[in-house]
Amino acid sequence: TFLGLNFEKEYKIVSYIKDPKVIDVGAHLGESIKNFRKFSKNCKIFSFEPNTQLFSYIKRYFKSDNNVVIRNFAISKKKIKYLYIPILYSFEMRLWASYKIDVLKNRWNTFTSIDFKDIDIKKIHVNSKSLDEFNIQANLIKIDSEGSELEVVKSAIKTIKKNLPILIIEFNHHNY
Repeated sequence: TFLGLNFEKEYKIVSYIKDPKVIDVGAHLGESIKNFRKFSKNCKIFSFEPNTQLFSYIKRYFKSDNNVVIRNFAISKKKIKYLYIPILYSFEMRLWASYKIDVLKNRWNTFTSIDFKDIDIKKIHVNSKSLDEFNIQANLIKIDSEGSELEVVKSAIKTIKKNLPILIIEFNHHNY
């Protein structure tokens, strides 16, 4: 989504699920929550956002919604300690944040003409857990974790085998 506009059609799939329970990995500013809610007003959504600033924002935004649970964790099978956020002209480019500096560098060099050496990187501490540790029963899992989607899936093997959810996974072969 961009400025509240939905360019991604996959959110409509939630309207075909009886009693939808959605896991949203990579909540960012809550765009996915809003878009799933357009198609299913009463779906239960469990969102995960590792960036404390973004987590605080969406927690406040959805505080009166009892069907939205937001957790401040990175989701991964491997232990994640840091999130790397590029800063360009004093602007934090949070959409580009990644747990892997090499993935961030590759994406930056592929999609911009600005030398990676010319930007600053903000390194923030994050807490991480596997998705299986939360023991959530879900029938849909959306993963948009800026290059660590495979690690998220590896952390959710038990959840996936037990619940057989629909998976929506961001993928762009130029990024990864």
